[in-house]
Amino acid sequence: MSKEALTIGELRELLAEYPDDMEVFVDGYETGIDYLTKRNVRKREIRKNANEDGWSGRHDVFQSWHNGEPDCEGVVLSR
Repeated sequence: MSKEALTIGELRELLAEYPDDMEVFVDGYETGIDYLTKRNVRKREIRKNANEDGWSGRHDVFQSWHNGEPDCEGVVLSR
C-alpha cells in the first residue's frame, strides 16, 4: 500500500474529530460541491497505476474486459 493512501481505520480516526451530525460533501463535476450519499460509497476492485495521462486519476476501477487480476479492493467515494 502506498504511504499516500488512507486505510479505513485512518479515515475513521480523521472523521472522529468531527461531530456525527456534520454533513459530508464531494467536489462537483467541474465546480461547486454535491452531497456524498450512501450510493456514492462502494467497494470496488482496483487497477493501481493504470493511468499516466495526468488528466485521469492515477488508478482505475477493474473491469471484466481488463487482462489479469485486480491489484486490490478499495472503497471509492464518488460524486
